[in-house]
Amino acid sequence: MQHSMRALALIQYIIIRFFKCWDEGVSLLPNIKELIIVAGPSCAGKSYFIRQLKAGNRGIGSALGIDDPAAWTFLNYRDYWSHSNAYQSKVVLHYDFYGLFKNGEFRRLKELVEINDSVKIVTLCVPSRLLFKRAILRVPKEILSLFKVRVRNMSIRTRVYNQALKIYQYGNKGQVSTLYSLWFKQIEELGVVRDWLFDSRSGVKPEILDARSIDYKLLVE
Repeated sequence: MQHSMRALALIQYIIIRFFKCWDEGVSLLPNIKELIIVAGPSCAGKSYFIRQLKAGNRGIGSALGIDDPAAWTFLNYRDYWSHSNAYQSKVVLHYDFYGLFKNGEFRRLKELVEINDSVKIVTLCVPSRLLFKRAILRVPKEILSLFKVRVRNMSIRTRVYNQALKIYQYGNKGQVSTLYSLWFKQIEELGVVRDWLFDSRSGVKPEILDARSIDYKLLVE
């Protein structure tokens, strides 16, 4: 009985959202009350940062308003669109802006900011030399992942090429700086109210920094 009620509620939610979005001319996306986007290029330490939030790290959780991690849902970018978010009011989203930068824009970032009630963005800042080192150290992990069922739809050649391209681009300080510059430019254009920085270099005390009080270039160059 309980499952039937939840199913009916979900159907009702989808119908209401569909006609609301149709009328407003926007995409049919989950409407989250509080969305925190943890962003950065691949190898920036987003997964580690999120694990710290889940574990209840007060140093970073309190600044973001996460007092009770159990009340939050933690999702990857792909899961966000496939997950049933009708009942999720608080979401932390893993956003790899290296892999999601296509044709001069960051995939669906504008929709994420515009459709949800409250959006905070935490950008993990890492200099190119450290990203380069981390990308090389991740090669064995990438090779092992080739044997997992969930990535068999991608050819070995494609996986190897993507990782090699990433290492090459991370070795170019200018390309990494440009990627960060484009990211912060789009955040500013979207008018995100709360924009935080996180110094993701090794050996640095975990601390959330107000993006308006420090120049991100000091952390990524």
